[in-house]
Amino acid sequence: MLRAEDIAEAVKTGVISQDQASALEGIAVARHRARVFAVGREERFRLMGGFNDFFIAIGVLLLGIALGSWPVVGLVAMWGLAEYLTGKLKLVAPSILIVAMLAICAATLATPLGASGAFAAALAVVAAHYWRFRLPFSLFVLALTGVGLILSLVSAVATGPMGIGEANVGSLMRGAALLLGIGVFAWAMSFDMSDPERLTLRADCGFWLHLIAAPLIVHSLAGPLMSHPMWPGMRATGAGEVTGSAVAMVVLLVLAMSVIALIVDRRALLVAGLGYLGSALAYTLSKLAGATPSYYLLPTLLFLGVLIIVLGVGWRHIRSVLMSALSGDAWKRLVPPYVLSE
Repeated sequence: MLRAEDIAEAVKTGVISQDQASALEGIAVARHRARVFAVGREERFRLMGGFNDFFIAIGVLLLGIALGSWPVVGLVAMWGLAEYLTGKLKLVAPSILIVAMLAICAATLATPLGASGAFAAALAVVAAHYWRFRLPFSLFVLALTGVGLILSLVSAVATGPMGIGEANVGSLMRGAALLLGIGVFAWAMSFDMSDPERLTLRADCGFWLHLIAAPLIVHSLAGPLMSHPMWPGMRATGAGEVTGSAVAMVVLLVLAMSVIALIVDRRALLVAGLGYLGSALAYTLSKLAGATPSYYLLPTLLFLGVLIIVLGVGWRHIRSVLMSALSGDAWKRLVPPYVLSE
């Protein structure tokens, strides 16, 4: 790849003229801005190349459902389809269904071994699928089954050998889920930082991992705060000051996740947080107005809808302002570009 010093040396040795060098630099700037526009305009989401992908995906789904009672046959059939549809034809939507069916079949076979055995079997099959085909979505299922396996083992050890009471297991599980979420986020960032302009499939790998990391992190931190009737199974405190602090903490958490999402240019990180933000807002409105849920649901949905549209439309501008305000240059080379023009 040509660098500025290469062009300068070419001018110095007479290979090209200064005018030609300036023209080359102009082309490089234009191409860079085009890449920035493509990256900033939309977070890539490969799913279908055409309606034929959807058509074949329906067939895969129906076949998988039909073979659900024979998991061994299902495993063999789905792997055979993967060799052709994923390996040869490179069809994304059918391949996504295939890897999901493989995980389900493997987990069904190992169900007699308990939850940990089912997760372990699914993890092994999906890992083999990713090693064979390098399908980005496989990492989503791989992370999901891996998290399920670890959490099931933590629960089994906590309630068994460690003798931790059920009242304290929840806190332990949330802590484990938070650590796992941070780990998956770091894994996703390793893909993103290796391809900051998101021109390869590594960007797709990062996208699917972010979809696992965000709910783990947000639910682990925000879940304990939302102890009120809106969350079934949680005890209502009935204390106004606790409710106010919980809402404030949820809002701060969502704001923090928003800043991180803007920096790494991943909208997926916001999806999990918006659900908790909507719940906090709805509960606050219900307490202030003393109304029933049917009255505060509509304004909550209205607020979230407007917020998502504003963020979606203004994402590039908001991100550019934020990144320009942050100091440091070296670390910014590890995230997607954010400035279209000087």
